[in-house]
Amino acid sequence: MKAVLGVPNEVNYKWISTDISRAFTRTGDDSHDAMPAVQELLEDGVRVFNIAGDTDFACNFIGAFEWMYQLDSAYAEIFRASRNTVWKLNGKAVGEVRAAGDLGGRTAGNFTWLRIYEAGHWVSYDQREVTLEFFSRWVYSMCRIHGTK
Repeated sequence: MKAVLGVPNEVNYKWISTDISRAFTRTGDDSHDAMPAVQELLEDGVRVFNIAGDTDFACNFIGAFEWMYQLDSAYAEIFRASRNTVWKLNGKAVGEVRAAGDLGGRTAGNFTWLRIYEAGHWVSYDQREVTLEFFSRWVYSMCRIHGTK
């Protein structure tokens, strides 16, 4: 792979570099509250989709859901009043979804949260087919995100 990418053999890949992480932290370019930015995106008509694996320890699905639940937006009331719907693929329950701003079920939702079962931090790696199917439906605004395949 290094040859394909043109990376010299002497360059070693590390999954994480503490030196780089510290440098980001020192400059203040680390974790920030995303709520104001997401609120602005929603106000500008940008659709928001948040996906979380149920075995992710670093960014757990409970926290991912909670910040969406707490976010003040045009979709807040509907999102909070909604219930999670079990999402199935090929007859098997693979996750839970909650969406708001779906125009009466005709689109896939402007404000959508998805919990995928048996997936960790790298959801699209752990559950490739599930992630691709759901994301494709959401991107193309297919109304059956709440349904099954």
